[in-house]
Amino acid sequence: MESYQTLLASITGGTGETRTMLDPATGAVVGEAPVHTVEDLDRAVAAAEEAQPAWAALGHEGRSAALLRAADAWNVPPRTSRGCFPVSRANR
Repeated sequence: MESYQTLLASITGGTGETRTMLDPATGAVVGEAPVHTVEDLDRAVAAAEEAQPAWAALGHEGRSAALLRAADAWNVPPRTSRGCFPVSRANR
């Protein structure tokens, strides 16, 4: 069984409580995910609002580079401009 983290976990501590995740098609347990509070969400929104001016100042190229680095860190293939996953990353 997988144990999932959330983006909120990098900003807030969370409750330490987890929720079982089920496959909606089969009902099978697929993992555990952390439970967050409204206060956790409020802290995440405040952090996003604080970071937004610096993010905007990066411009299109800077934001694109940052998102590609994040995809590399998570090992997620990038999408093309049409929303499709390319066969290789060589065309970045």
